[in-house]
Amino acid sequence: MKNKRIRPSNVFWGIWFIAAAGVIVLHVFGHLGEVNVWSLLIGTPVAALAIASAVKMEWLSMFVQLGILVFIFRRPIEGLLDIRINFWALAGIVALLSIGFHTIFGKGKFAATISLDGTREYHDKEDADGEKLYFAGKFGGSSKYINSDNLSYVSVKNKFGGMEIYFENATLSTEGAVVEVENSFGGVELYIPRGWNIVDQMDSSFAGGVDIPKTSHTDGAPTITLHGTNSFGGIEVVLV
Repeated sequence: MKNKRIRPSNVFWGIWFIAAAGVIVLHVFGHLGEVNVWSLLIGTPVAALAIASAVKMEWLSMFVQLGILVFIFRRPIEGLLDIRINFWALAGIVALLSIGFHTIFGKGKFAATISLDGTREYHDKEDADGEKLYFAGKFGGSSKYINSDNLSYVSVKNKFGGMEIYFENATLSTEGAVVEVENSFGGVELYIPRGWNIVDQMDSSFAGGVDIPKTSHTDGAPTITLHGTNSFGGIEVVLV
């Protein structure tokens, strides 16, 4: 009988569930004082993910998670520091710190694990090719390099993390390609070659920001159409 391999993620969540049971026991016996037990249970894995993001130099993911922690524990922090925490100010601080650290230190070299959704093949490697591609990420950062010869569709689903997608080595179909983005509480950067036609059909709400440079239409040039939703996050198109 082969020994079962213990995965680090299983160890982490196993310890968390055991610790969660201990926290509830302490709460039942009144040993936590005024500490909100649910805030503590939610905040623990978020703090662990923030540390993991810091190790991987995934700055956006790290500061988003730290921002979530501050918001979860805002009441005791406000009482301790005699201040009032404003959500919009906190979101702005997270965004500026993420940009600053990314500018100084650059991005990490590690890719986050990509989730699976039904029968769709979500790419968990940095390099991807195919006519239709699907990317999804949560609580992490990743970089994707598209090497398709006849790209027609790209789906991007990003939550509480950062994702960079590079189109320099991609060849679009004769009808062009559609990029559908669903982004919330995170950041998505699309690196698109100069000279391509970009059609902006994005919707942004709830403090979401979309930065797409205006380009002139060129007949016969590859055309990429961007549409989707963005909330409490940022989507940026970078011409390369």
